[in-house]
Amino acid sequence: MIKKITIIILTFMTIQVNGQNILLSEDFNSGSIPSNFTTYDLDGQTLDPFLYTWMTPQASFVNVNYMGAIFAGSASLFTSPGTADKWMVTPAISLSNNSDIKTLQFDAARGDLGTTDGIEIYVSTGSSPADFLSTAALYNSTGIGHSFLGEGWDGIDVDITPYSGQTIYIAFRNNNTNQTVIGIDNIEVIEQSVANNINEEISENLFNIYPNPTKDAFSIQGEYLSFKLYDSLGKLTLSSTKKEKINISFLNNGIYSLKIQTKDFVITKKLIIAE
Repeated sequence: MIKKITIIILTFMTIQVNGQNILLSEDFNSGSIPSNFTTYDLDGQTLDPFLYTWMTPQASFVNVNYMGAIFAGSASLFTSPGTADKWMVTPAISLSNNSDIKTLQFDAARGDLGTTDGIEIYVSTGSSPADFLSTAALYNSTGIGHSFLGEGWDGIDVDITPYSGQTIYIAFRNNNTNQTVIGIDNIEVIEQSVANNINEEISENLFNIYPNPTKDAFSIQGEYLSFKLYDSLGKLTLSSTKKEKINISFLNNGIYSLKIQTKDFVITKKLIIAE
């Protein structure tokens, strides 16, 4: 159902240079959950035998090889209906105490075509589930779901810049009820420098996004290599190198984040999709 929204246009721009510092990178291709990751199985439920080909009867997040992909998978399909409470926690990550933008990036997909498996993301200076639950999730797709991994993965970006100067842990929580499997892959924590010496008025003229607001399509005027479009939950909805008019008629109304990659920096602008 398409909803009308009240449109408030705000100028929003972040400029980043290419320099990146990757603090954590894990693709799970080693065949097991890395030893410096910690897992918790707090629900203690027995998995449905259907899953035994890929997982043990009691499992939290485990290494899964399924449909040609190797990833960290966690199930919520049990012998009796129930809600999963399974955690995967990264090793400690020390974030620089500066204005650099810090981002958690990962891919997510559900293991069954007919389910809505999602994931919760928490950040804390402590590493136990109780530490994480003392604050709200930074990202939560539980009940919303992700793409079926047979059709592709969703690329998720989560801003963790507010934790600059701290040593943190990041938790992935499976809190799905009577679903199947949520898959997590290609985890990265990245610090990316902010360019402070670019005049705002000049940078505003580098790109023109039009029409904005838009309904069915938009164009980017300016020289760029590629772009990514994220919804309000941080879900990657479109990624392309296309230079012509870009079709977005399949997307819901809302305020989206458009990240434009050039040879030297990334510009992030707001794109409003409205009827």
